[in-house]
Amino acid sequence: MTGRAALRIRNSYFPDSKYLYVLHTIPVESEQYKGRGTAGDAAIRGHNKGLWQEEISSNADVLIAIGRKIAEHFRTRLSAHSDLIVSFIPGMNHLGLQENITSPAHRSIEVLWIGRAEDPELKGIDIVLHVAAHMQQRKFEIYRVPTFAIRGIDAEGMLTGG
Repeated sequence: MTGRAALRIRNSYFPDSKYLYVLHTIPVESEQYKGRGTAGDAAIRGHNKGLWQEEISSNADVLIAIGRKIAEHFRTRLSAHSDLIVSFIPGMNHLGLQENITSPAHRSIEVLWIGRAEDPELKGIDIVLHVAAHMQQRKFEIYRVPTFAIRGIDAEGMLTGG
């Protein structure tokens, strides 16, 4: 949503800056789950968003793909720019959870989820809430109970499920 605006700002005000673009969805796949219009409408929207994403990507200095599947998809689609793609694999660092902490009272886990949440299920907010509930009940030897924050959805939306 902000890719073109960011590119314009970079080109107008910060021409020596690098433009990093995050590839976090495969639109032709994700549009079908948004529940808007027919399956045909979703396919057309996904195709058009994919073309837009490819256009923006061609202007990037670095492309950051979230997850292996998205990285491989765009390495194929953007073969001329595939050397610019860097994979970012999200997840918890299990080694960090096992490190030796000398002062556990000051150590905590904080999880922040940020995103447009007009489609909470598609964006995985239900999964975040499930993990948060599970982790709140779990006993950690070297960490305080984790805290979770979700940004991008209003309180009314959370209460009504939309």
